Amino acid sequence: MLDLEQFRDRFGTDSEPGDRTEIKGGITIMASRDNQTMQIIVIVLALGFILMSVGLVMVNNSRKTAVARAKDESEKASTARNDLRGLQAEANSYKTWIGFGEADNYPDLKKTFDEDMQRWGGTFEESSQAFRTILENIFEENRKLAQSEGDAKTQVKDFKQKLLATQAQTSEQIAKYEGETKKAIADKESLRNEFNKSREQINAENAKIAGQLAEHRKQIDVLVAENNEAQQVLQKKINGLQRVVEILK
Repeated sequence: MLDLEQFRDRFGTDSEPGDRTEIKGGITIMASRDNQTMQIIVIVLALGFILMSVGLVMVNNSRKTAVARAKDESEKASTARNDLRGLQAEANSYKTWIGFGEADNYPDLKKTFDEDMQRWGGTFEESSQAFRTILENIFEENRKLAQSEGDAKTQVKDFKQKLLATQAQTSEQIAKYEGETKKAIADKESLRNEFNKSREQINAENAKIAGQLAEHRKQIDVLVAENNEAQQVLQKKINGLQRVVEILK
């Protein structure tokens, strides 16, 4: 609202006294209009302030949203980069684990994989053509081979022990047989010596007996000769006596 002094300042103070009533009424009307104008201005300014505040709030919210979104996108990008680095590191680890280099690319890996599968996995089903499955099967085959080899070594060891025992027993039997053979040979030699000695003794006895028989034959021959001679003498005497008896008859 405008007071009188402000009105005077704006419209001047040189009016006559008779004009004061009209001026006063004009001041009242103008003051009323000014009040409405001021109210409108205040309302407009308030609305403008509210709108600006709302706009600022919205802008601030938009800025915060944009910042948050940018931060979220940055975090997502960072997470994606970290995930990508992790996946790359994981892929490099997989490459290294299966014997490839980290710098090997996919076509080379695919070509080598197909060649390996054709070389080592040709006898396996297509669903089993994987390094781990093939390694498990090869490991199982090697385990069975090792077990069979271990069993074979155990059997060979048992056979060796049995063979050594048999050889020891055979050696003992051979030594016993050789001892018995040597003893038999010694006994044979002893018997032969005794036999030769006995034969010599027998031959000596036979020779002695033969000598004695020869001597007895000589004696018998002498006796036979003497007996024959005596018989002839007696026969002559008997013949002589028979002639004498014939004569005496």
